[in-house]
Amino acid sequence: MPPRRPATTGPAARAALACAAALLLAACVVRQAPPPPPGAGPAWAQAYLAEAGEAFVPDPGGRLLWLGVVSQQLAYDEAVWYCRRLPPHGERPWRVPTVDELKGAPFDRYHLPEEPVRLWSASVIPGELYLRWVVDPRTRARERKEVRQEVRLRVLCVTEAR
Repeated sequence: MPPRRPATTGPAARAALACAAALLLAACVVRQAPPPPPGAGPAWAQAYLAEAGEAFVPDPGGRLLWLGVVSQQLAYDEAVWYCRRLPPHGERPWRVPTVDELKGAPFDRYHLPEEPVRLWSASVIPGELYLRWVVDPRTRARERKEVRQEVRLRVLCVTEAR
């Protein structure tokens, strides 16, 4: 029996090739992601990541890999769900970044909407369970936001590059 060859087609292979190309060429197509449909599950996430897989953005230090799409406006719990439901990059899951990670993100590589943008972080403000730091990608300034369903901001998912 001949040895099995690694898959060279399909969403995972395309995503891996796109990631390698992004790391080598430092060029990615970046666009806004649609919000997940109500009740969407893993099949939606797999299809979405396969479509967006051409757009990974490595950080300058090479430690993190950013999803190349900025989400639509989501409540904090939806943002966490949005990142967690994306298929893992290799063995590493996607997540909401910390405020420090966001402050060092390669925002110059993104086409941001014209309106003011704030990005959720996973960083809790000490002693304030329902407050999170959010970051303005244009100025890298941080501010406090209350975690409530009516507070809707965008998220930029991140994972470990290695």
